[in-house]
Amino acid sequence: MLASALLLPALSLGSLTCYYCPLQHKGKSCPNITSQCLPHQRCSNSRGHYGPVYILSAQGCVDSDLCSSHEMTSYRGVEYNVSHTCCCKDQCVRGGVACSGRSGVSSERGIQQEKL
Repeated sequence: MLASALLLPALSLGSLTCYYCPLQHKGKSCPNITSQCLPHQRCSNSRGHYGPVYILSAQGCVDSDLCSSHEMTSYRGVEYNVSHTCCCKDQCVRGGVACSGRSGVSSERGIQQEKL
């Protein structure tokens, strides 16, 4: 057990801590939960649109190469156009500064979705 306790801090070096909230209706509140990203991931804030209407939101870690992309995602049987805005600082989704380049501006595939 001591060996695993010594290894865990090494795994978090160079990785971000991000707020986590599953894909859900934008008006639903999120608990104050954080998740530890892998070194190649960024914090992301996603927005799901049905046509021009903003309906869904999510927060969490996504692969940095997925930032700046859009994807059609099914949620409760309806297709939404979901994109992410990525950032490069711990817990930066809530009013943080966006990254420059492919390592952090916007995407969808990396966030884990919860089927309700």
